Amino acid sequence: MSNNFQLGGIPHGFAFNENGSLIHYRHVIVLASPSANQAGAWGDVWVSFASDFADVRVRLAVHDGTNWSVTNVDVPAGGGRVAQKLRPGAQKISLGRVKKSAADSVEDAPVGWLLEVFGP
Repeated sequence: MSNNFQLGGIPHGFAFNENGSLIHYRHVIVLASPSANQAGAWGDVWVSFASDFADVRVRLAVHDGTNWSVTNVDVPAGGGRVAQKLRPGAQKISLGRVKKSAADSVEDAPVGWLLEVFGP
């Protein structure tokens, strides 16, 4: 079994307001991943998040080749990393910061992502 990973950061600036509406897509990053949970090709695929200096909300959108599924992930500065296992067939991942409330002004606290792929 082989393990592979890639890591990076989520751009500064809010991509989505507190209601989930798009502010601007220039604050979004899109990742391509091997198709998750495909027999004979790739095993589990995980995406994890970590933040420092402030708690951050991240919009995680995953495309499985047919449909997008969207969820918000709260990433605490004071806790460990937050991991999400991608559903079978996941191929694209879209990440952007979400305002937690209308008063949320912390759009530049560092937030990192980690994509882990487990192969046969």
